[in-house]
Amino acid sequence: MNPEVILILLALLPALTGCSKEGQNVRRDIPTVLYIVRKGLQTGSLSADEDTSELTFTVYKAGYNEKSVETILTVNEYALDRFNENNGTNFLQLPSQYFSLDTGMIKLDNYTYSKQVKVTFDAEAIITNLRDGKRYAAPISLGHISDGTVNIEKYYVIIYVRVP
Repeated sequence: MNPEVILILLALLPALTGCSKEGQNVRRDIPTVLYIVRKGLQTGSLSADEDTSELTFTVYKAGYNEKSVETILTVNEYALDRFNENNGTNFLQLPSQYFSLDTGMIKLDNYTYSKQVKVTFDAEAIITNLRDGKRYAAPISLGHISDGTVNIEKYYVIIYVRVP
């Protein structure tokens, strides 16, 4: 190996391994960013044999710091409109009386960095009242966040349920 390359690598070694003071590791804070794993369209099916149907999605906290973060989940018609526009689809917003979230607020920290959210659909009511050939979806997004930012590319999920 070239001696000049070795000297350069030796010079970079402290920067690559990190600095410490009196034997302590220096801690670096990485800012918090929240996002929905598998953002965009998720599809589920309803069954005429069941009263309800469930689907889950995951909210994740990236970053490393001592802060906990809270966010609310919202039904977001704007996200559905943008999704339809960008993907050439024509989903209608599923009225909120036909589905529910197991939680409206999520709290995450360095020990709890992800949370699965369960969406329950009233299959019986949807099949009875919305069997009109139209395609309905529940647009759910991350709302207000207490500290940090939301990944703007992964802030929503569109849950489409097929009506038999």
